[in-house]
Amino acid sequence: VRLNAFSRLMAERGLRFGPEDVIYVDWDGNGVDEFFRSKSDYTAIMAHNEGLAGQFLKRAPLYGVEIPKDLSIVGFDSTDYCLETRPELTAVSQPLTLMGSRAIELLVDSISNPDRDPIELIYPCGLDIRGSTQSIHR
Repeated sequence: VRLNAFSRLMAERGLRFGPEDVIYVDWDGNGVDEFFRSKSDYTAIMAHNEGLAGQFLKRAPLYGVEIPKDLSIVGFDSTDYCLETRPELTAVSQPLTLMGSRAIELLVDSISNPDRDPIELIYPCGLDIRGSTQSIHR
């Protein structure tokens, strides 16, 4: 879902983005080292979660890549984990407490009303800018 939304938004803004721009990384981090070994000319990575973004942060120095000078990294969720990384991780933030409360309400409601149609909720997100990113205006 996140990849589809990202792809759609890039297209709406007239920015180039295609399958060749997607890096696939498994739970062991395989794919992160391949990215750095490829010496690509990308200047930023948008990871689908902050754990994956953290893998890039940890491995970058092994390849002589300075964050954010050479590569900006953005994660997704913006939990306290982002404050524990070095540099601190820029991340898309979600209203997690609100989402959790609403999920409980919907669960209780679905138990009481099992025939109720499913609903889709969209929550506003933010961007918590920290040390893992820099402006593209150099």
